[in-house]
Amino acid sequence: MTTPALIAVERTQQFSPEVQQAAGRVYCVYLYDACQEVQYKEPVPSYALEPLYYVTEDHVPDEVGEELIRAADQAQDQYMWCQTIERMESRCKEDAGLFESLSEAAEYFTSNPWGPKRIH
Repeated sequence: MTTPALIAVERTQQFSPEVQQAAGRVYCVYLYDACQEVQYKEPVPSYALEPLYYVTEDHVPDEVGEELIRAADQAQDQYMWCQTIERMESRCKEDAGLFESLSEAAEYFTSNPWGPKRIH
């Protein structure tokens, strides 16, 4: 059974000072299966996080938005301890809804222009 969930992780420090000034905080929104724990390089259970897109605290000019889109296209899967995700603030986590698979959920969230795009 797949239980897709979204999590926003702050990644501001990965960007240039110019992007940081224009965007404020920058978050990468990841998709993960909340029922699928994995062991990755450590004996502590983790979730495999698939990067979808970046969201920003502030509205950004087009050239900064394009840089964030390029960064999302180049982003690598991440692994984060389950306990770390479970302790994160609820405003950074969201149930992704009902999907047959993670790939179906990823396609929906990366192609849906009305999907969540900002952190409040």
